[in-house]
Amino acid sequence: MASSTDQNALRAFDLNVVDYLLKPLNYPRFCKAIDKAIRYYPRKGTDKNADNELFIKKGNSLIKLKLKDIVYVEALENYVTLNTNDQRFTIHFTLKGVENQLPAEVFVRIHRSFVVNMSMIHAIHEDSLDLKFGSSIKNLPVGKSFRDLLMKKINLFSR
Repeated sequence: MASSTDQNALRAFDLNVVDYLLKPLNYPRFCKAIDKAIRYYPRKGTDKNADNELFIKKGNSLIKLKLKDIVYVEALENYVTLNTNDQRFTIHFTLKGVENQLPAEVFVRIHRSFVVNMSMIHAIHEDSLDLKFGSSIKNLPVGKSFRDLLMKKINLFSR
Protein backbone atom coordinates (compact mmCIF):
# COMPACT_ATOMS: atom_id res chain seq x y z
CA MET A 1 0.00 0.00 0.00
CA ALA A 2 1.42 3.37 -1.02
CA SER A 3 1.14 6.42 1.18
CA SER A 4 -0.04 9.80 -0.10
CA THR A 5 3.58 11.01 0.11
CA ASP A 6 4.68 8.21 -2.20
CA GLN A 7 1.81 9.04 -4.58
CA ASN A 8 2.79 12.72 -4.61
CA ALA A 9 6.44 11.88 -5.26
CA LEU A 10 5.53 9.66 -8.22
CA ARG A 11 3.20 12.35 -9.60
CA ALA A 12 5.95 14.98 -9.19
CA PHE A 13 8.38 12.91 -11.26
CA ASP A 14 5.69 12.51 -13.94
CA LEU A 15 5.56 16.31 -14.06
CA ASN A 16 9.38 16.55 -14.47
CA VAL A 17 10.00 18.38 -11.20
CA VAL A 18 13.55 19.39 -10.38
CA ASP A 19 13.34 18.42 -6.71
CA TYR A 20 10.88 17.19 -4.09
CA LEU A 21 10.73 18.50 -0.52
CA LEU A 22 9.08 16.81 2.44
CA LYS A 23 7.58 18.44 5.52
CA PRO A 24 8.88 19.57 7.91
CA LEU A 25 11.09 21.71 5.70
CA ASN A 26 14.72 21.91 6.66
CA TYR A 27 16.45 25.16 5.57
CA PRO A 28 19.70 23.67 4.15
CA ARG A 29 17.66 21.14 2.14
CA PHE A 30 15.38 23.94 0.91
CA CYS A 31 18.45 25.97 -0.22
CA LYS A 32 19.82 22.93 -2.03
CA ALA A 33 16.51 22.56 -3.90
CA ILE A 34 16.53 26.26 -4.86
CA ASP A 35 20.14 26.03 -6.14
CA LYS A 36 19.19 22.97 -8.17
CA ALA A 37 16.18 24.77 -9.69
CA ILE A 38 18.29 27.81 -10.59
CA ARG A 39 20.85 25.62 -12.34
CA TYR A 40 18.14 23.66 -14.15
CA TYR A 41 16.11 26.69 -15.24
CA PRO A 42 18.52 29.52 -16.10
CA ARG A 43 16.99 32.95 -15.56
CA LYS A 44 15.39 34.37 -18.66
CA GLY A 45 14.36 38.01 -18.93
CA THR A 46 10.65 38.48 -19.13
CA ASP A 47 11.11 41.51 -21.35
CA LYS A 48 14.05 41.29 -23.72
CA ASN A 49 14.13 45.07 -24.18
CA ALA A 50 14.37 45.67 -20.43
CA ASP A 51 17.91 44.29 -20.34
CA ASN A 52 18.95 46.33 -23.38
CA GLU A 53 18.14 49.79 -22.12
CA LEU A 54 18.27 51.96 -19.04
CA PHE A 55 16.91 55.31 -17.93
CA ILE A 56 19.20 58.22 -17.11
CA LYS A 57 18.04 61.23 -15.13
CA LYS A 58 18.67 64.46 -17.02
CA GLY A 59 17.30 67.52 -15.25
CA ASN A 60 13.72 66.74 -14.31
CA SER A 61 13.33 64.07 -17.00
CA LEU A 62 14.25 60.43 -17.44
CA ILE A 63 15.90 59.67 -20.78
CA LYS A 64 15.85 56.12 -22.22
CA LEU A 65 19.32 55.03 -23.31
CA LYS A 66 19.96 51.87 -25.30
CA LEU A 67 22.99 49.98 -23.98
CA LYS A 68 24.27 49.34 -27.51
CA ASP A 69 24.52 53.13 -27.98
CA ILE A 70 26.97 53.54 -25.09
CA VAL A 71 30.46 53.85 -26.57
CA TYR A 72 32.34 54.12 -23.29
CA VAL A 73 31.91 54.93 -19.61
CA GLU A 74 34.39 57.17 -17.79
CA ALA A 75 34.90 57.65 -14.04
CA LEU A 76 35.24 61.25 -12.82
CA GLU A 77 35.79 61.26 -9.03
CA ASN A 78 32.28 60.66 -7.56
CA TYR A 79 30.57 60.73 -10.95
CA VAL A 80 30.47 58.63 -14.08
CA THR A 81 29.86 59.77 -17.65
CA LEU A 82 28.08 57.55 -20.13
CA ASN A 83 29.23 58.56 -23.61
CA THR A 84 27.25 57.82 -26.77
CA ASN A 85 28.06 58.94 -30.31
CA ASP A 86 26.29 62.25 -29.81
CA GLN A 87 25.52 62.66 -26.10
CA ARG A 88 27.20 62.59 -22.71
CA PHE A 89 25.30 61.77 -19.52
CA THR A 90 26.82 62.44 -16.10
CA ILE A 91 25.43 60.50 -13.15
CA HIS A 92 26.33 60.26 -9.46
CA PHE A 93 27.50 56.65 -9.36
CA THR A 94 30.70 54.60 -9.14
CA LEU A 95 32.34 53.03 -12.18
CA LYS A 96 32.20 49.64 -10.46
CA GLY A 97 28.46 50.05 -9.88
CA VAL A 98 27.84 50.93 -13.53
CA GLU A 99 30.12 48.12 -14.71
CA ASN A 100 28.09 45.62 -12.67
CA GLN A 101 24.88 46.80 -14.38
CA LEU A 102 26.28 46.45 -17.92
CA PRO A 103 26.27 43.09 -19.77
CA ALA A 104 29.76 41.54 -19.48
CA GLU A 105 29.47 40.04 -22.98
CA VAL A 106 29.23 43.58 -24.45
CA PHE A 107 31.35 45.77 -22.15
CA VAL A 108 34.88 45.37 -20.79
CA ARG A 109 36.87 47.33 -18.22
CA ILE A 110 40.11 48.54 -19.82
CA HIS A 111 41.41 50.94 -17.17
CA ARG A 112 40.59 52.00 -13.63
CA SER A 113 38.69 54.92 -15.20
CA PHE A 114 37.16 53.35 -18.35
CA VAL A 115 34.69 50.68 -19.46
CA VAL A 116 34.15 50.32 -23.21
CA ASN A 117 31.62 48.76 -25.55
CA MET A 118 33.65 46.04 -27.31
CA SER A 119 31.72 46.48 -30.55
CA MET A 120 33.05 50.05 -30.77
CA ILE A 121 36.74 49.08 -30.57
CA HIS A 122 38.47 50.10 -33.77
CA ALA A 123 42.10 49.16 -32.92
CA ILE A 124 44.13 47.96 -29.93
CA HIS A 125 47.65 49.27 -29.40
CA GLU A 126 50.33 48.38 -26.85
CA ASP A 127 48.91 50.53 -24.03
CA SER A 128 45.79 52.11 -25.54
CA LEU A 129 42.89 51.46 -27.86
CA ASP A 130 40.90 53.43 -30.42
CA LEU A 131 37.12 53.61 -30.30
CA LYS A 132 34.94 54.52 -33.26
CA PHE A 133 33.25 57.56 -31.77
CA GLY A 134 30.72 59.03 -34.17
CA SER A 135 32.70 60.02 -37.23
CA SER A 136 35.95 60.29 -35.28
CA ILE A 137 38.31 58.04 -33.34
CA LYS A 138 38.78 58.36 -29.56
CA ASN A 139 42.00 57.00 -28.03
CA LEU A 140 41.74 55.63 -24.46
CA PRO A 141 44.44 54.14 -22.21
CA VAL A 142 44.50 50.41 -21.44
CA GLY A 143 45.75 49.64 -17.94
CA LYS A 144 48.31 46.85 -17.53
CA SER A 145 46.12 44.96 -15.09
CA PHE A 146 43.13 45.08 -17.50
CA ARG A 147 44.93 44.13 -20.73
CA ASP A 148 44.74 40.34 -20.25
CA LEU A 149 40.97 40.43 -19.67
CA LEU A 150 40.54 42.61 -22.76
CA MET A 151 42.56 40.21 -24.90
CA LYS A 152 40.56 37.21 -23.59
CA LYS A 153 37.23 38.87 -24.39
CA ILE A 154 37.91 39.97 -27.95
CA ASN A 155 37.92 37.63 -30.92
CA LEU A 156 41.60 37.45 -31.74
CA PHE A 157 42.81 36.05 -35.05
CA SER A 158 46.52 36.05 -35.74
CA ARG A 159 48.88 34.63 -38.31
